[in-house]
Amino acid sequence: MQALGEKFNNWLLRHVTWGLTPVHNLLLFFIIFLLTNDNRHSIIVMQNLTKGVYLHMKKNFWTAEKSVTLSIIVTIILAVIFVGLIFTAPPVFRWFSEITGRGGSPYKTLIITFYVCCLPAAAALTLLMKLLLNIKAERIFISENVNLLRYLSWCCFLVVPITAVGGFFYISLFVITAAAAFIGLILRVLKNIMASATEIKAENDFTV
Repeated sequence: MQALGEKFNNWLLRHVTWGLTPVHNLLLFFIIFLLTNDNRHSIIVMQNLTKGVYLHMKKNFWTAEKSVTLSIIVTIILAVIFVGLIFTAPPVFRWFSEITGRGGSPYKTLIITFYVCCLPAAAALTLLMKLLLNIKAERIFISENVNLLRYLSWCCFLVVPITAVGGFFYISLFVITAAAAFIGLILRVLKNIMASATEIKAENDFTV
């Protein structure tokens, strides 16, 4: 049985590197455990199984390109929701005001704040899409992306005073104020990092 376990273990190690699915590898683990009843070999097999699952996910499940594609899809979905909300904001916010039981005050505040924020929001979605398309095209460390990140941070900072004023009439808007300020700050940091990396890349290209 011990020799059988070693043969199965070696066979499994070869096949997990050939890209069997994690489900198949898990079934193989239970087969070896039942046939050999050897804990030592079972542990070795599980280690190989874990390695095989990791290699499978790294190779087939998720890549940087898929991540960028997903970000683009999410941005498009957000843009569609945003455009739809432009035309449906009055009834949506009126409904929200009714269910919160605060009368007309939240409605007026929310509707005014939303439409004032539409311009920076639309600009931010456009800039974000352009940035993601550049990354997808492998145009990363370029001055255009530095400017896109800078403009994105400005869009966030423009939302801060608008929602802060609205927060005095509807306190929940202060959450958006804090979130916009925080995201804007992160974007400024990313912009500085991108600018430094772009300069280093330009110097290296010039040297070569």
